[in-house]
Amino acid sequence: SFGSVTEDEAIEKISADLLPQTVTKAVIPSQGGRDLYCYEILCQAADDTRIVVYINSQDGAEEESLILSENEEGYSAR
Repeated sequence: SFGSVTEDEAIEKISADLLPQTVTKAVIPSQGGRDLYCYEILCQAADDTRIVVYINSQDGAEEESLILSENEEGYSAR
């Protein structure tokens, strides 16, 4: 199953400084090569920076966060 953490619980795990915009389910690789089932939460910071936060759907841990840079082709992570 996808996990016991709900979408609302995942949103509660992100920083209060970030405004969540969209939430999707995602699978990302772990350091050990396993697949991690996560919520991918696209957020906006106060300075309009866009950040993607990955919250583990099994235990609610933040697995990764990426700052997005906008360019001619769309967005890239840094």
